Amino acid sequence: MIILERKTVSVKPNEERKYEDLKPMEHSIDDVLKNMRMEQPINDLNPSKTEELITPAPPPLNLSNNISNISKKGLILNAADYLRGASVDNAHSSRSNLNPIIGYDQTNLVLLDRPQPPTHKAWCSNEHNPVLTINLAKYIKPISVSYQHSKWTHDIPMSTPRTYDVVACLDFYCQNWKPLVSNCEYSSQSIGAEQFCNISFHLNVPLIGKVQFRFKENYGDSKMTCVHLVRVYGETDTPVQVQTTKNLGSEETCADLKYYYYNSYFKYTFAKKNCSVLYENDCCSDCPECCEECTISDYNWENCLLIVVWTILADYLRGASVDNAHSSRSNLNPIIGYDQTNLVLLDRPQPPTHKAWCSNEHNPVLTINLAKYIKPISVSYQHSKWTHHIPMSTPRTYDVVACFDSKCKSWVPLVSNCEYRGQSNGAEQFCNISSRLTLPLIERVQFLFRENYGDPNNTCVHLVRVYGETEKPVEIEEKSPESAQLCKDLTWYYHNSSL
Repeated sequence: MIILERKTVSVKPNEERKYEDLKPMEHSIDDVLKNMRMEQPINDLNPSKTEELITPAPPPLNLSNNISNISKKGLILNAADYLRGASVDNAHSSRSNLNPIIGYDQTNLVLLDRPQPPTHKAWCSNEHNPVLTINLAKYIKPISVSYQHSKWTHDIPMSTPRTYDVVACLDFYCQNWKPLVSNCEYSSQSIGAEQFCNISFHLNVPLIGKVQFRFKENYGDSKMTCVHLVRVYGETDTPVQVQTTKNLGSEETCADLKYYYYNSYFKYTFAKKNCSVLYENDCCSDCPECCEECTISDYNWENCLLIVVWTILADYLRGASVDNAHSSRSNLNPIIGYDQTNLVLLDRPQPPTHKAWCSNEHNPVLTINLAKYIKPISVSYQHSKWTHHIPMSTPRTYDVVACFDSKCKSWVPLVSNCEYRGQSNGAEQFCNISSRLTLPLIERVQFLFRENYGDPNNTCVHLVRVYGETEKPVEIEEKSPESAQLCKDLTWYYHNSSL
């Protein structure tokens, strides 16, 4: 989808991610696990029920059957499944071929749970000991992790992971972590099969929502490690819903895509056919080639939409406004004087330094009445340019929720833990909203600022944006003669007559 002048894709700073704290990891995880096990009294040498459930690999059936084969109770699932809502945290993972500097991010292909991952869709990194950080779909009690490589002929590819560790992340940056398993080995004897590494039931681990795979060794490639499919199994409190029958709409979708694929490449190119569409409609038996070639972001389909469908709906000039009654107090709305709060919504290429919305509350909130009802797609934050170091009052992490009442007491989360990184001086940085999020059209959002860059007394917000789809095209007006004359007059007055 074309996004006006701005592309709503994750903006990554050009920084070298150095995992210096991971260098002694090969020994530290083993030591921690050994110490944890030694502290546990050995009362029973029999395996736990959950380990018995997870040990046999699920048969390679379609996606909807994978979970049901593991647990008939429906309380154990692969929480690292992209189709359930899991995602790769690129900011805290190694660089890979699936997230190029130019192009669409396809990183989540490594989480697309399918019987056989294709050979040419691997997550490959040239870092020495690459790490893959995953936001799980649900909070779980972890039971087992697994790795599955694409099938190979003759000898196992040298870039295949051989040993890896997995840790549970206890904070957003995964600086505070707890080991789950160490020295898991992917054997070359089982060609393309899923191989499990069970987590000890003695481990006292809280419910987790984030894990990190740390690949220690591959089969001999000194320059590249390629990861095809990882899974994280665990117990969840809510039953897993499994759709057993294909509905009429899905049958029509699959039939159309199959026909387009084999008979009309032009129509197939412009059809909506991303991985979510194909797998959620269970189209892989109808068109296996479609599923094998699918992408996370179906840019062919998105590019054919009109540019006017996407627009910025938190723009003051389009009619958006700050709801001061349900926002934190700020310097732009003084007790004596005019309310200037909407400057934080004035969409301009570079917001000025001295026009920020600043609040001295601990976790300030900014509630916005949008210009139109929208289906939200992305949010962004842009700070004014700085010299030398990023200002300490700059927001670092924030959440955004959709409000469903006037006081925003009824709300649904859109994105969480969005991070504004200090390496991009004054640039707009995006936080994309999951396309699988089902909610009605919204006209009100709330930004919740959680952390800044160190100022305990002030958080200063320069410019926020909310992107979304609208049903009506956006009218773009050309500059009229009256506007041109007005601008000319104001320019002359500014430079020649302040009165």
